[in-house]
Amino acid sequence: MSNIQNIDISLHEIVKNISKDMYLIPKFQRDFVWNTKDIIDLGDSIIRGYPISSLLIMPQNGSLRVGAHSLLKEDLSLNSNQDDSETKFYILDGQQRITSISKLFLS
Repeated sequence: MSNIQNIDISLHEIVKNISKDMYLIPKFQRDFVWNTKDIIDLGDSIIRGYPISSLLIMPQNGSLRVGAHSLLKEDLSLNSNQDDSETKFYILDGQQRITSISKLFLS
């Protein structure tokens, strides 16, 4: 049985989670490719209150750990000792948007 949930989350909560380093970009994801205009267009959509689509995330767990990097650090070895006090989430879809949000609000 699948455990897929649809959860509404505010932009404020996403930015807070990014600043707490809770999101991981799996190594199998393509690199960040958006240019400055793409990031500005996303920011414009946010300001205007337009929908910016959804994110597909999956909690990291002990049985499935893949190489990944965080939005705040260049590289992250998930086999090393890390603070597991808070669940981290793999970004499976929406990496361009969430990385752009990070650049807009935390740069």
